[in-house]
This record gives sequence, C-alpha cells and structure tokens, in this order.
Amino acid sequence: MEKISSLSFKDKLIGVTLLFTLLSGVGAVVYGHVRAFNIAAFFVDKDSPDCIAASAMVDRKYRTGVKSVGYAMEYSFKTPDGRSFKQKDEVDINTYSFSKVGEQIEICYMKSNPRRSVMKI
Repeated sequence: MEKISSLSFKDKLIGVTLLFTLLSGVGAVVYGHVRAFNIAAFFVDKDSPDCIAASAMVDRKYRTGVKSVGYAMEYSFKTPDGRSFKQKDEVDINTYSFSKVGEQIEICYMKSNPRRSVMKI
C-alpha cells in the first residue's frame, strides 16, 4: 500500500471526491428514510373516525421558504381533559390571507395522540 504522502495531488483529489460522493449517497438514503418515517409518524387522516374535531386559536402566521414562498400558521388548542397543545401547519395563500391571529379555526386531532393534529380547511 502506498503512503498517502507519496500520492500525487490528482490522486488525492480523486480519493476525496469518491469519499465525498459515497458519503453524500449514504446521507441521502438516510435522510429519505428519516423523512418518510417523520411523515408517517405525524400523518393525520381528517376523515378517520379517530380524528376528534376541536376548535383552536391561531397564534401566529408566517411565510416560509427561501427560493419559493410558502405559508404556515401556528395554532393552539385544549383537549376536553384540559391538556394544551401547539401545532403548526403549512397552508395555501388563501387560508394565510384570510386567517387572522387570535381567531378560532376548526382542527382535528388524533384521539390516541393529540400532538398529531391538522387544520380542517
């Protein structure tokens, strides 16, 4: 095996490039799996009988994104047993434009896990 110090700059550059490419590919695969898990873990089916209807208050509205503009709203609600939850949802421009901070909105949360909620729009 050659000593690293005896390799040419071009050979070192090729080695570093290959290592970077390999690590990028592994990172992309791991990110994809984590993202898929997070989406599945927090998915709320508005039409499920386990999705409990409730009222929430809009706490904050804001724009998201750097290259493309998106919109989000944060809201809070209480379950019948008195527990409080805060959540955020991405929304379309119409919902963003016509909603006001402090107003009541309709949401539903999963009976088994109230941290999983979604606005009913």
